[in-house]
Amino acid sequence: MSAVRHRCRGAAVAILAAALLATGCSGSESRYEVVGTAQPRAPHTPDATADLPGAETLARESGALTDVPMPAFGYVAGDQTGEYVNVKDAERRSWQAPAVADSDPEVWFFGGSALFGYGTQRDEYTVPSAYARAAHAAGTRLRVRNFSAPGHTNFVETEELAGLLSSGRRPKLVVFLDGYNDSLLAAGNRMIGSPQAGQQSNSQWDRLIGLAQQSPDWHGPKSGFVLGPPKGSPQPATDEVAGVITRLYAQGVDLAAHLADAYGFDVVNAWQPDLYSKRLVGDEQAVRESWGVDDELADHWRTVMELVRSRLPEAVLDLTTVFDDVPRPIMADMMHFNEEGASLIADRLWERTRDQVQAN
Repeated sequence: MSAVRHRCRGAAVAILAAALLATGCSGSESRYEVVGTAQPRAPHTPDATADLPGAETLARESGALTDVPMPAFGYVAGDQTGEYVNVKDAERRSWQAPAVADSDPEVWFFGGSALFGYGTQRDEYTVPSAYARAAHAAGTRLRVRNFSAPGHTNFVETEELAGLLSSGRRPKLVVFLDGYNDSLLAAGNRMIGSPQAGQQSNSQWDRLIGLAQQSPDWHGPKSGFVLGPPKGSPQPATDEVAGVITRLYAQGVDLAAHLADAYGFDVVNAWQPDLYSKRLVGDEQAVRESWGVDDELADHWRTVMELVRSRLPEAVLDLTTVFDDVPRPIMADMMHFNEEGASLIADRLWERTRDQVQAN
């Protein structure tokens, strides 16, 4: 193995490490653990969700989610009925405008656990729900559909979109919110030598983790989670890893654009904020530290993702700084934001898409 390839693999492991800390994956375990105030995975209870109404119930119901295997794209969230988390036919319940009708235009949302609102948002306060409220306040009645699922990536979501379209259903607009999971799986696929967008799936968690743990770059502390490159190691070659992440993400963006042209709808792809991209306020630094992420790993992740964002397809809406002017903590962990964060993202998405939705 060449020195360059070895360094690139080290960069991929560092990215994989950061994402594993946030998703709660370790060893052969692939289910998400509760993220929130009731049963925090790390020893820190984030201020971002400390005052969330019904936090214990939300955490319990989020932790009870099940997986339904889908041959084409890993798995989707199984049906569930609860007070705050309700899923039916792979769609999480969303707030709808009063008297919304079947004939009203539909906006479909796709993303991973952050858009799903896993552990940090009630049904009626997710990004799609907040988007519906913003539209309603502007006098626009529409139906929103939240097809996101924990662990999904943009390419997987685009495959799911294609399946829904082939069944005859038609949206007015499709919105993707991605970035974190895409970076994890693209870097992981690069590390194991399979840099193909179509191979990215949330069903690969176990495979990627198992292979990563065999790497000499894997350094697991007592908690079982990796802290990233060892102290004093050479700076990993981030450029190639960032290029792989961007290229695989761009494949999904391109495919969605072609589907939009063929089926006659508009599409918006947005890149999500995370705890590395935003300016930290309140206890967010303590949140990061409680998950075992030291300054070295945080700096490495930030460097890679700055390169990725500089290479995103031109049409992608970069939301990584959307929380920077908020003086209150927003992030509950590495990638999950609270209900205020969902509202801020929804407002930005509405600003970007209102003309498309309101057009006849």
